[in-house]
Amino acid sequence: MATIEPFRALRYNPALVPNLSAVTAPPYDVISPELQRELLAEPRNIAHLDLNPGSTDLNHPGNRYRAAAQLLGEWRDADVLIRDTSPSLYVYEQDYTWAGQPLTRRSFAARVRLSPLGDMVHPHERTFSGPKQDRFNLTVETRCNLSQVLGIYADEAAEVMACFDSTVRRSPDMVATGRDGVVNRLWAESDPAIIGAVQGLMADRSLTIADGHHRYETALRYQAWMEEMGSLPDDHPARYTSFVLLGSGDPGVRVMPTHRVLSDLRGFDPGLLRRQLQTHFEWREAEVDPRDGAALEAWMAEQPLSSIGVLTGGQAALLRPRSTDLLRAELPDMSDELRLLNVTLLHRALLPSLLEPVFGAGQTSYVHLAEEAVGLVNDGAQVAFLLRATPLETILEVAGRNELMPQKSTYFYPKVLSGLLLYPLRD
Repeated sequence: MATIEPFRALRYNPALVPNLSAVTAPPYDVISPELQRELLAEPRNIAHLDLNPGSTDLNHPGNRYRAAAQLLGEWRDADVLIRDTSPSLYVYEQDYTWAGQPLTRRSFAARVRLSPLGDMVHPHERTFSGPKQDRFNLTVETRCNLSQVLGIYADEAAEVMACFDSTVRRSPDMVATGRDGVVNRLWAESDPAIIGAVQGLMADRSLTIADGHHRYETALRYQAWMEEMGSLPDDHPARYTSFVLLGSGDPGVRVMPTHRVLSDLRGFDPGLLRRQLQTHFEWREAEVDPRDGAALEAWMAEQPLSSIGVLTGGQAALLRPRSTDLLRAELPDMSDELRLLNVTLLHRALLPSLLEPVFGAGQTSYVHLAEEAVGLVNDGAQVAFLLRATPLETILEVAGRNELMPQKSTYFYPKVLSGLLLYPLRD
């Protein structure tokens, strides 16, 4: 099973950086160009390392990866970032509001020994190649994990987090409020007895990657690259990567849908699209106002996981597959659970077979709220496909069979804040 260990994190020095909220950031892959400019206006924000604005050309002497590495070295030399003296596990709590209800998500950070995907660490969705190359280039230059993978382990009774009950009774070591209003608290725990208890409970558990597939695959590639460079000791930091670990039974876990909004489709005609879709799907008019994003979201949440909402031409409708037998014949290489997921039906059946042959692929935008999809369609996008969020238990079932959902199938919330903990890949 997964091997977890404490580590000596690199953290912002509170004596030089008293306002942690100003220097932390969301994960690099959810930062818009506008937010990037805002983050980079703060000279010590982690975005200067994680999303440096320089060139991506490796032949350019001042490319973004070398610039990030140089800045990281300068911050360490100036004690802007300081290394913890004792190996620790890091308790991580996030306070946020969901549908008007205050919630707290509880997790802990550790380093996890690398193993091939599908062995002790299971992915749940496919990845894009571009971000992996970018993250690898950054890791080679900085020799550091600048952010963590979010992993989930089975623990409906929250046994593991109970080990930290005494830890969270003291004042947190770090507090930062994200730009989304989420309050992040962190405690370093170096007590060998507590660490040993956590390791004992985690010894028979595997992990499912919730967020950070690119980071984990990058860590595997970096380990292999280091092995090619020469002898890599068994306890070398590059044989591990840093995780935030979340129990499956934590009441603060939330998964949001990722809706697809398409534009630049050639010769688009809503009527023709409907006729195309009705060859494989039942079409049922929406029971709510198609202009009301909140109502659409609530309506979709009540539908079966095999349903897809479609918003186009001022109308909203629900699609359901006409024949599961036909789907089994067309998509034989997967389980029923994966085959009948809305996101699978969209990417393996609807888009490639019914939409793209007629209208082309167009451009796809990804949003997490139906009201955002409504706004984009009102602003000129041609069609939006609305999806119900995949339940956590379904994600874990699919991942446990080493099956993969399409890219951008899930959106775990809240996001792990970047800049709280860095994991150096050399001592």
